[in-house]
Amino acid sequence: MNNKNSKFFIIILGVFFFAVISNQICYYSLSNSEYGVVDTKEKSGNSNFSNLLDPFSSDTEKGNLSYIKMRSISDPGGILTIKYPDNYSQTFIGSNLTLNFRLKDLDFNDTLILDPTNQANAVVKYNKTNGIKENGTLYNQLIFENKSKSYTAIINTSYFSKEGNYTIEINVDLLDYEIIPYIFKLHLIDKFNVSISIYTPEEIIAGEKLTLSIIAYYINQSELFKLEDALIIATLKVNEGDFIYSSLKKTNINGIVVFEILLPLYTRNISLEFELVSNYNHVSGYLSTSNITVITYSEFIILFITNLMIIILITLTLLLFYLKMILPRKRGKMKILDEYKQKFEDLMKYEQILILNKDTKNLIFVKSYNNKEIDKEIINFFKSSEYYLKNNIKSQDLIKEISYKNKFLLLVDGKYTTTGLLLNKQSSNTLKSQLQELIHYFESKFKYKFENMDEVTNKFDEIEKIIEDKLNISSILPLTIEYDKIDKVFLKKSYSLDIYGIADKLIKKKSKNFFYLSELFYEFSKQTNKGFTEFLIAINELKSNRLITPLRKII
Repeated sequence: MNNKNSKFFIIILGVFFFAVISNQICYYSLSNSEYGVVDTKEKSGNSNFSNLLDPFSSDTEKGNLSYIKMRSISDPGGILTIKYPDNYSQTFIGSNLTLNFRLKDLDFNDTLILDPTNQANAVVKYNKTNGIKENGTLYNQLIFENKSKSYTAIINTSYFSKEGNYTIEINVDLLDYEIIPYIFKLHLIDKFNVSISIYTPEEIIAGEKLTLSIIAYYINQSELFKLEDALIIATLKVNEGDFIYSSLKKTNINGIVVFEILLPLYTRNISLEFELVSNYNHVSGYLSTSNITVITYSEFIILFITNLMIIILITLTLLLFYLKMILPRKRGKMKILDEYKQKFEDLMKYEQILILNKDTKNLIFVKSYNNKEIDKEIINFFKSSEYYLKNNIKSQDLIKEISYKNKFLLLVDGKYTTTGLLLNKQSSNTLKSQLQELIHYFESKFKYKFENMDEVTNKFDEIEKIIEDKLNISSILPLTIEYDKIDKVFLKKSYSLDIYGIADKLIKKKSKNFFYLSELFYEFSKQTNKGFTEFLIAINELKSNRLITPLRKII
C-alpha cells in the first residue's frame, strides 16, 4: 500500500514539474521569437489597460487582453486629419478608407501580435449620430504586412447612404485574443458636383490642327476651386459620327487640359464629347458641342484664291497710287531740295558781279560779295572778256566760263548787256541757268530805256533787288537778327529757335551786329548733329518771320 502511494506521489510530482518546465519554455519562445518582439519604437500610451485586469484572472478563460494601436486612417486623397473641437475626420461618401494599425498584447508587455497567415478579421460597426439615424455592420478580412508588422483594413463608405456624423467601431477577431475595440468619429460629405467649360474657335479649316482648352472646377461654399489632376476623356467625331480621335489627359494645377487634334482634309462637320472621370472627391461630368464651323478644303481653296486676288488688287492699287501720286511728289520735293542745295553751294562761290552796257561800255552795276573792293584790273579783265565773248560767240544768249587768277569768270552775253559773275569755284548748270534767267528778266524790265539810249545807272537799288531775288544773293549777305520780334512769333520747328539762339551767340562772340550763313550752318551742324535739310527749313522759317534779315553793303 505504501508502495502504491509512493508511486502515485511520484507521478503527481512529475506531472507538476513537467507543466512548470513547459510553461517556461513556451514563455521563452514567445518572448524571443519574431511573434513576440517588443516594439521599442512605439510604446503604447494605453498601457494603463493592464491596471484594469484582474491579476488573478486566468488566460485560459478569456484569452490575452490586447488592443489596437492605430497608425493612420486615409482615403485616396491622403491621411485624414482630426478636426477639433469635435474630433471628427472628414471624407467623401463612396471613397474607400484605409486603416493601418498594429495589434499589441497587454499581457506580454505590449508585444506585437503578428498574423503572417492572415487569420484575423475585422467587424466594422457604424452608427449615424445626427439627422436620420443609420447603423450597420461591415465585415473585412485583415491583411498583415510583415515588413511593417501592421494590419490593413478597407472600409467602403458607399455603404453609408447619407451625409452626416458617424461613430465607427473596429472589432478585430484573432484566435483567442480578447482585443479592445477601436472607436473613431467620421464626418461624411457628398462628392463635389463639377463643371466643365470648353474654349474652342468659332471656325476651323479642314486639315488644320484643332486646339481645345478645357477647364474643370467645382464650387464649395460660394468659392470656386480648380480641379487638379482630374482625368478628362476627349472624343471627336466627324461627318455625322465617324469616330477618329479619343484621348485621356489630366488637368494641370490650374484645372486646365489642352487637346490638339489634326482634322482630316475630308472633314465637313465635327462633334466633340468630353467626359470628366469621377474620383473619390467628385462626381463625373459630361459636355458635348458641335458648334464649331468647319470650312471645307474646297471652300478654303476658293476663299484663299479670292483673298489672294483681293490682296493683289489692293497691292496694285496702292502701288499705282504710290507711283502716280506719292512718288512724283516725293521726287518733286527731292528735286526742289537738290536744287536748293545746289543753289546754296553756288552761293558760297559768289565773289563779285558786274553788268556792262554793250552800247555805252559803261558799268551799270558792280558789287562785291567777299568784302573786297573791285579794282580796275578786274574791270579791265571783264571788258576784255566781253570783247572775247563778242568776237568768238556768234549766237545770242550764250554763256561762257573763263579762268582768272585761279578763279572763274562766268560770262553771259545778252542783247543789251554783258554780265560777269566772278566765282571761287567752277559754276554748276543750275547757276548758269539762273544767270541767264537774270539777264532775260533784267533786259526785259529795262528794255525801253536800252532802246532809247537812256541810262539805268540810277536804278542801283532796284537792280540790286532784282539780282538778290534771281540769284538768292540775300543768303550770302551779312545777316543780323531782330530781337524785338522773337516774343511775337510762333515757330513751328523747335530747331528754328535753336538756330536763332546760335545766331545770337555768334553776334555776341564776334562783337559785331552781323554773321554769315556759312558760319551759322557750321555751328548748327556741330551743336545739333542735324543735316542741311533741317537747316534750310529753319532758315526759311526765320526769314519768312523776319527774325533774320540781310544787311546790304554797297561797294
